[in-house]
Amino acid sequence: MIGQEGIGGTLTGGLELGEVVGLEFTLPLSRQPTKLRAIVRYKDGFQYGLEFLAMDAAQKEALRRACSILPLST
Repeated sequence: MIGQEGIGGTLTGGLELGEVVGLEFTLPLSRQPTKLRAIVRYKDGFQYGLEFLAMDAAQKEALRRACSILPLST
């Protein structure tokens, strides 16, 4: 699941709360991969919640556009 402020998902590697990681992914409607840093805010087994750090205006707009067209998870 992705939102304008972060991303959550299942990861097989071991991350710790507060750890800063680099992410690279391609958003819908984007030609270039999005590269962001994120901090681990939630951990439950292999489920993680990551908060994006230091996004520029173009990255924020790309995330806003992507979130507006992606279906909501239930």
